[in-house]
Amino acid sequence: MMVENMTIFVAFLAIVTVFSMDNSEAHANKGDKNEPDGSPSQAECQSLGLSGRLGVVTGGASGIGRSVCMVLAREGATVIVADRNRTGSDETLQMLQGSYPGDHRVIYVDVSNSTAVDVLFEEIATYFPERKISVVVNSAGIVEAAAPIQDMNDTQLDDTLATNLRGTFLIDRASVKHMLANNVTDGAIVNIASIIAKTAFPRYTPYSASKGGVVSLTKAVALEVASSGIRVNAMLPGPVDTPLLARLPPEVSSAFIAATAFKRKARPDEISETIAFMCSPKSSFLTGAAIDVTGGIIA
Repeated sequence: MMVENMTIFVAFLAIVTVFSMDNSEAHANKGDKNEPDGSPSQAECQSLGLSGRLGVVTGGASGIGRSVCMVLAREGATVIVADRNRTGSDETLQMLQGSYPGDHRVIYVDVSNSTAVDVLFEEIATYFPERKISVVVNSAGIVEAAAPIQDMNDTQLDDTLATNLRGTFLIDRASVKHMLANNVTDGAIVNIASIIAKTAFPRYTPYSASKGGVVSLTKAVALEVASSGIRVNAMLPGPVDTPLLARLPPEVSSAFIAATAFKRKARPDEISETIAFMCSPKSSFLTGAAIDVTGGIIA
């Protein structure tokens, strides 16, 4: 009996070894062994329950925001690209229509201006009188030039807080107002902060403060609107291959990347896929959360 069992065990190991070798070859990636290839075949089906949704993405002209637009559209949502960057917004719209044709729109907006934000939602209501916004992603953000706090001027502080914190507040306020007025009971708002909200970063005090404020804002709004069926969460990415990261001094971005366990920056889709899940009914019990997607920073 012992010999028979040993024979079966050895045969099993042989099968597993062969399968593992075949599987490894089938899924081998080019380049960094820790980096998925991000090919369309990984997740092209509409599986998140977002088909038919109307979504607004601020900062959709580039970076994470653009990637969020593409993933939401892939999942069947109609996307409003909201950004003050006209060239980038138009490029995003062309990409949307080229890959996932639909009634997607661009609306130019400065999220730090309360009147402009009100006009944004009025225009959406005009374009889509029979539809309700149920997905909102706040991706608009800026980072100031690095400087010690004693050399930081008021304009750098005001501009950073205006876009990153005030802008998120204004969009959240308008979104909640719209959802409550239209009896949206399955709404999802995702505010993009940064892991720097938890770890901070020297010489970037306004940015650190603004992103910390976004996390606190998210938790407060989530508690206010949970009884109405609206979920509000924050995403805290680490270094991501975006224009914002590219604008940082090389020594700063290198240190940021080195702090990850993978020792690389994320692709935008590695962040936007998680954001899409946070927007979807599949995360229906998730609210008031600050989700880290950092490649292992502070793990």
